[in-house]
Order: sequence, then C-alpha cells, then structure tokens
Amino acid sequence: MEMVGGGQEAQNPMFGNDWDNYFKEQYGNDNVYWSDSMHSINIGELPYEAQQAYQGYSKNGWKGNYSGQQGNAIKKPNAGGIWDNEDNQLPIYDANGDAIIYREFDINPPGFNGRDDCRFVSGSDGNVYYTSDHYVTFYKVR
Repeated sequence: MEMVGGGQEAQNPMFGNDWDNYFKEQYGNDNVYWSDSMHSINIGELPYEAQQAYQGYSKNGWKGNYSGQQGNAIKKPNAGGIWDNEDNQLPIYDANGDAIIYREFDINPPGFNGRDDCRFVSGSDGNVYYTSDHYVTFYKVR
C-alpha cells in the first residue's frame, strides 16, 4: 500500500470515478472541475512525419510496425515495445483504477546512428501521447 504524508498508509485509496464522486459529494457538482494538466495537440498540428506515422499505427491498431514503414539495413523502427513510465510522467491508473500499460512507437525511421528522440506512447486506456524530446515533454494527441 502506498505511503502518504507522515508515513501513514492510505486506508481507502480512491481512483477515477470514486475520487470524482467523493469531491462532488463534499463540495457539490457545480464546484468540482478537474483540469487536465497534460498539454494536448491535434493530429494536424504534429509534424508531417508524425501525422503519417500516427495514421499508419492507427490503421493497424497500434500493434507493431505498419505497412510501408521504413528502416535501414541494420535496424527497423521500434513499434510496440513496453515503455515503463518509471517517472510517472503519464497517468498510472485508468478511470477504473486499473494500471495502464504503455507501449512506445518510433515516428521516424532509424538512421545508421540509431533511433531519434521522436515517439508515440500508447496506453492500454486508449490514449496516445507524442514526445519529440525523448520522453521529457508529452502531448496528448486528440
């Protein structure tokens, strides 16, 4: 169980809708508003290569490399490998309190020096995130 302030265990941890309902009961429906602190971006605002990759991965259901994706003689793009979210930069739990599993997807084909910093990260909750700086900054793709 997770420790909270003062080293005490949380007796009844809440997630998603339970947390939302708790605050609405305490403060009233009209007084509770949840802000999404994650920056978001429209698909059309992504760089051209990212738009193309997004469409390709979407067509295959985010299940690995998509048809026509390029690599080089040494390395193919990484598509669908587990991404650990070690620093909890993205949500940990979905609305039901289930742990979200993340997978990473290269946007650009690897050069002979390896992979670049641009990735999509897809969560088991259905959300997709874009990073152009190797997991420093994320944008939720809408």
